[in-house]
Amino acid sequence: MGPLTMSTDLLIDCGLLLAKHQVAPSIIQQVINTLRQRYGGERVFIPKIDRQTRNQQITEDTQRGLSPEAIARRRGCDPKTVRSVQRTWTL
Repeated sequence: MGPLTMSTDLLIDCGLLLAKHQVAPSIIQQVINTLRQRYGGERVFIPKIDRQTRNQQITEDTQRGLSPEAIARRRGCDPKTVRSVQRTWTL
């Protein structure tokens, strides 16, 4: 495995990414150790997207007057998702 290639161990991959951004090795090791203690051996769900940020962006695009179809293209989601967020926002 090269110096910045992905590992099958999520924490090692995170450590490599942090090292790439000049985070001190001692801090990286502390974070990895803490996360292993908290979550070691468990399955942890990591969402593919940050829904809260996406929904905020949809709300802002709606306020700008963009159509659901335009927002969906811009945000990489389905127009149904946009309308669902818009309904929640207007409640």
